[in-house]
Amino acid sequence: MSKSLIEQELGTDIDVKGYRVLLKAIVISEKTKGGLIYTDSYKNSIARNHNVGLVLKMGPMAYQPLEKFGGEPHCKVGDWVIYSSYERDEIYINEHLCFFLNDERIYATIPDISTIVKELEV
Repeated sequence: MSKSLIEQELGTDIDVKGYRVLLKAIVISEKTKGGLIYTDSYKNSIARNHNVGLVLKMGPMAYQPLEKFGGEPHCKVGDWVIYSSYERDEIYINEHLCFFLNDERIYATIPDISTIVKELEV
């Protein structure tokens, strides 16, 4: 049996409740192009400030009722999204920076994450 995305990314599964969405923060490279090594606190600071994450799991009430959201969810598991920096709860799961946030706090999906990642390679 294949592992779910959350198990692949975090090494565990979590039962997300209600209308919450669990995101994994974007992972910043270990060092600059010039070879300088970033500290963990710097990488986490950059990840927090970019408000970009990977949707790992959604609660059973996320995007319900659909009519409130124009008839379809704003995202799905596996999407890269831009989310609000307000009203999010930060948690580390197996040393991965993650966020719980309400479904309406996701503002956009990112079809090509390479443009964001390229920007983060200092």
